[in-house]
Amino acid sequence: MVKKLLAVMLCIMAVLIFAGCAQDKKKDKEQNALQQNNIKNEQKENIENNENKENKNSKNEDLIDGIVVDIKPLADVNEDVLDSAAKTLGFENEKLFHAFANAIGKNPEEITKEDVDKVHYIAVSPGTKYAHTVAVGYVDYVDLCLSDARQQDNFAEMLSSRVMVSEFNYNIETDTLFDLGAFKNVEMFEIYNVAISDVSFVKNYNQLIYGYFRNNGITDVSSLEGYCPESLRQLDFTENEISDWTSVDAIKDKILVFYDISSGMSIDLETFLEQQQDPVEAPAPEVPENNTKENDEYFIVDESGKPADFSSLFD
Repeated sequence: MVKKLLAVMLCIMAVLIFAGCAQDKKKDKEQNALQQNNIKNEQKENIENNENKENKNSKNEDLIDGIVVDIKPLADVNEDVLDSAAKTLGFENEKLFHAFANAIGKNPEEITKEDVDKVHYIAVSPGTKYAHTVAVGYVDYVDLCLSDARQQDNFAEMLSSRVMVSEFNYNIETDTLFDLGAFKNVEMFEIYNVAISDVSFVKNYNQLIYGYFRNNGITDVSSLEGYCPESLRQLDFTENEISDWTSVDAIKDKILVFYDISSGMSIDLETFLEQQQDPVEAPAPEVPENNTKENDEYFIVDESGKPADFSSLFD
């Protein structure tokens, strides 16, 4: 009887163990299915987030000097407040002032002289179809540009983290970039493919190191007469049609009239003027003494200095 009872208990225990294992397997299966579903949902969410991020970047990113930067769209602002704040700090172009405030993340009425004086780098270039971009950087941007970090692979990313960009509308017929002169501590500036006629604002940059104009339609630099900061290393006027350079004679060794970005080839104003005054004439080819007219054939000297042979032409 005891043996039978023991056998029954063992059977019951076996059944319970089997049932427990089966239940554990069922739970594991359900848990695995739940994890797989969570993974799929997470992957789907990541894809959607990436798509949203790409769409956002396609709208709000641009290239400044080859650097991808985030462009902050202009927010609505009270025109009276904007006009008053701009004029207080010497700005006539409210559009540029608004863009500057937006770039550094402030409302126009919050901008102070200290904010303006902190700018050591400024750039203006075409942005979207109906707007231009203005980029500003502080002293750490300039320091990085002048450092040996340019050799590092992540140099572009380092620069982009130090520049702030926004958009502004610019009408070449009615607007002016003279207000760029309000940023008196600028050490570097770049103005590419933006039509301007007045470059006098540069005279406000008494600690300028590098300045780059390119394809701006500039024809007159007389407003820069007497401009000669000790800090200046280079002022580039590539792709601008300037015929009279006398006003910038004091810095002619610092001015570039041509610079090719891809090759690095450049021509400074001093060299350019020397070439204009003393054009180099190509030497006349040396003609052998025995160069004579025979059989109605004229000997023409080839590149090696020997008479060219054209006899085959008359066979």
